[in-house]
Parts: sequence; structure tokens; C-alpha cells
Amino acid sequence: MDDFVKVCSADDVPDDTALAVEIGGRPVAVFKVGDRFSAVEDICPHQGASFEGGPLDGEIVTCPLHGWRLNVITGESLDAPGVKIETYDVEIVDGDVYVRI
Repeated sequence: MDDFVKVCSADDVPDDTALAVEIGGRPVAVFKVGDRFSAVEDICPHQGASFEGGPLDGEIVTCPLHGWRLNVITGESLDAPGVKIETYDVEIVDGDVYVRI
């Protein structure tokens, strides 16, 4: 698990929004999508808000600030074609979430 950083317990990640964490000074949003986990850059490309508190519907999170929608698996914006945020690798080990930047 080179370069993976433990960020939280899997139980800490809510089912309906992001858990905001920081890795090496970078804001990261961790999501639970069904039985999978994903992690993306926690900066909405519209005006830089965190995704924490924004509703998660399947793979789509809605930014709580202005309503921009992004796919938390691919990082792609639904509201601005061609705009994409960074996605990160996630591993679950012994009930803990690890993310690689």
C-alpha cells in the first residue's frame, strides 16, 4: 500500500454526503457509494466550496454552495462538460479507509 494514507474508519463516512479530510495539505472528500468508497479533490470547480454537506444521490454529489453536480467516481461535472476534478485511489483495510494522492 505504497503512498496510501489512512484517513478514517469506513464507519465514519456518511451514506448521504462527503466526509471532508485533509491529506498533506490537500482537501479531499471521501464518499460511500453503495458498498464502494471513492475520494475526490474537495474543491468544487465552480467556486471552490467543499462537497461536505452536499447531498449524494448514487454517484452524483451536489455542491451545497451553488448546486453544481459532479460524479464522485469519475470526477466529471454534469453541469460543465469537460470540467473534471481530481480523483484518488481508495483501499479499505480492516475497516479503515486509505487514500492515495
